[in-house]
Amino acid sequence: MVKQLKLWFFLALVGVIAIGGYFWFQYRDLHPSTSDAYLSANTVYLSPQVEGQVSKVLVQSYQRVHKGQVLVHIDPSNFSLALAQAQAQLTLAKTQAISATADERTARAQARDALNVKNFQEIDYKRVKSLSKKGLASQQQSDDSLYKLKEATAKYDAAESEINSAQARLQQAAAQIEAAQVAINKAKLNLSYTDIKAPTDGVLGEVMVQPGQYVSVGEKLFPMVENDAFWVAANFKETDLLRIHPNQKAELQLDMYPGHRFEGTVESISPASGVAFSLIPSQNATGNWVKVTQRFPVRVHLNTEKLSDEWLQKLRIGASVDVTIDTTQ
Repeated sequence: MVKQLKLWFFLALVGVIAIGGYFWFQYRDLHPSTSDAYLSANTVYLSPQVEGQVSKVLVQSYQRVHKGQVLVHIDPSNFSLALAQAQAQLTLAKTQAISATADERTARAQARDALNVKNFQEIDYKRVKSLSKKGLASQQQSDDSLYKLKEATAKYDAAESEINSAQARLQQAAAQIEAAQVAINKAKLNLSYTDIKAPTDGVLGEVMVQPGQYVSVGEKLFPMVENDAFWVAANFKETDLLRIHPNQKAELQLDMYPGHRFEGTVESISPASGVAFSLIPSQNATGNWVKVTQRFPVRVHLNTEKLSDEWLQKLRIGASVDVTIDTTQ
């Protein structure tokens, strides 16, 4: 009787283990996982947009900063001078425009008077010429009238020329005003660039720049890790990829914080294995070739929306992560 009970117990235990094993392998098949995964984030290298000497460094290495916070201040003296020069050029151009406008008004008034005189002299010359043909006016009178007509015409032409000259000076002044305004806008923009600000909330890397250092446009000063753009680069076996698709939910566990589970979402799957993207792809053209299961990078977005600021501050790029994807969705 005891032997029969032991046998039944043994068979039941084997059955339970077999059933549990079946469901376990089913679960593993539907929930592929990998430990070959690492935490990443958007990293921005802050660079100056103007060159100059650093006057102040307002942050330290690994400091948490907020969007719009001034991090580094570049000496603005040259840019303030450029702004003052552009403003002076604008004032001069406006003065020249006012002068050209006044000259144009004067020339137009002179042209009107000269036109009246010219019209009068044309009528008078026709009258004297008619009288001269009838013998009622001398040749001298005719010549004097013609001379006065030519003189009036020359004065009118000179007034018209002055109008054109004044208009040309006015157009030139308008162009100078526009150029000066552009120079002012550029100078103001460059002046604003002397304050290097954080583009978003995040954490700084190692700050190497020092006051007195001369920096150039585009020079990388220090990195900054954005707060809300964390993801995991998870390398899954090619045999697991069949069930993995974008928008599936994932469970993330960081080795540095055991016991805490983070939520994630599959964003994309690499079109090639990590080896395929290397500078020198591996070649297996030897007689000793051994088939090796390849791994493909899967990008999993870490859902930070529900994380507190405390947890966001604890996240570190490069941390090892265990990733499990729910492929039943």
